[in-house]
Amino acid sequence: MKVILILLAILSILFPSVNFLINENEISDYIGKDCDSLADFIVDNLYLFEKEYNENLLPDEPKFEASGCEYRTKIRNLSAGADAVYLDFDGNNGYMVIGEDYNIYKFEPVGDLAFLKLEENIFYSDGDGFLYYNEEYKNYIPYETDESEDIICTSSAGKDTSGRIVDSDAYINGNYGSGYSLYQSKDLLYYLPGTQMELTMYIKTIGAGITSEGNCALVSMYNTLEYLKLSNKYPSLPSNSIYFRPALDDPHYNQIISTTEYRPRAVQEYLPQLYVTIRNHAAQYYSYRTSNDSLSVSQMDNFIEAIGDFYGANINSTYFPLWSFGSNVKDDIDAGYFTIFNMNNDSFYGNHSVAVAGYKVYRKATKILFVTVYDTVNLAIIGDGWGPIKAYYDFKPTRYGSFIRAR
Repeated sequence: MKVILILLAILSILFPSVNFLINENEISDYIGKDCDSLADFIVDNLYLFEKEYNENLLPDEPKFEASGCEYRTKIRNLSAGADAVYLDFDGNNGYMVIGEDYNIYKFEPVGDLAFLKLEENIFYSDGDGFLYYNEEYKNYIPYETDESEDIICTSSAGKDTSGRIVDSDAYINGNYGSGYSLYQSKDLLYYLPGTQMELTMYIKTIGAGITSEGNCALVSMYNTLEYLKLSNKYPSLPSNSIYFRPALDDPHYNQIISTTEYRPRAVQEYLPQLYVTIRNHAAQYYSYRTSNDSLSVSQMDNFIEAIGDFYGANINSTYFPLWSFGSNVKDDIDAGYFTIFNMNNDSFYGNHSVAVAGYKVYRKATKILFVTVYDTVNLAIIGDGWGPIKAYYDFKPTRYGSFIRAR
């Protein structure tokens, strides 16, 4: 908002005859709609920009004290599908991303991304920030910086009693404020995903309740492969269910009963054949008993391909320790595939594995006359294995984890 007001103030000083109750076509007589023209205007009038910005500061906000622009380069804005200009002001005095059609996508009055001066082919997206293209994984990866916002979403708005995000609109409004609207979305989750408790073979008592096995990775892989079956991408994957008797059908039954607090959930269960195959494979090759701790997330791609091979399905799976929302959520969902997100020490889920089945992109556009500033929040639609209905995951508070692609 301040950036817009400052630009207007500068224009009023430089062009006092301009009536600002005019349309965009008339404004373009003074500043071109291309990103270079707006960048030229800001750089050439930086002293006025700084003066106006600092006069409108709130008490707890840092001053803008740049005396010049020390680095300028063209970058690609993936969100807009167009070029943008990156300006790095002198010293530790901030930076800016300027787009076409009078759009400013990023402005920080303090900070220095010095490493960007050494980079070529820089990319930017609203949800991921500055990125580079990774040739090994064929995706866009955010640079690790110290400039990331510290986002803490503490409001209970949009969450159920356990803390899962189940109402995306209410969550956005309660944690980010009003003015955001749904900009883009795609949801592949047209059925109820399997949960850890529904698929568990063993349970144990904790306090007044019971808990399932620590089978989140098995469940996320099951939900992902189940979608490949239901969407008819790999029809050879099984769709039937079978009876499973832990005492008779699990070769590790005696070990589990004698060395853990777990007990069979039932004498006999009717479970999906696909899940039973996944669990048996984990037990045979990854020492799974009642927890997937021995299954590294970096092994899940080979695991998925092995299950596919067992059923004659040539599934290609890839492990992504480096990822971005655009490359590893949006691209996969837009192509019609689930993906798996393995969380690392998440503030709510802890270490947990979920099937990602869609996304929602919320955008807030602040427009005054001819300049627009955007803010974007990206949510993933997930089958988290904890509840029978889909939930949402916000990537802004944390970026720790990895992805598994299965196509």
